[in-house]
Amino acid sequence: NGLPPALLLALVVLTVAAPGTTSLAVLFAVLVCRGFGLVLLQRIVYGRPLHSPLTSVASELFQPAHLLHGLVWRRIVWRRRRYRVRSDHDFETVS
Repeated sequence: NGLPPALLLALVVLTVAAPGTTSLAVLFAVLVCRGFGLVLLQRIVYGRPLHSPLTSVASELFQPAHLLHGLVWRRIVWRRRRYRVRSDHDFETVS
């Protein structure tokens, strides 16, 4: 699901476009709640937090770009082999 990363990106863009106390406070609150939620979930699943705040936010902000790239560029490289992907279960080897 690409909605949460798209919403986070929209929030960051809107905060940069119209900076103010309210927009910065909302962005800060969202990032703090997101961080605490990830740490709590990782403690439940793994027994310890694995969260790295900067790389986690950067990764989530780049997910929409990654999705668009996958929609436009249909070739992947996996284990030094090139494939053209048509759908989830339909691909062919490309030289």
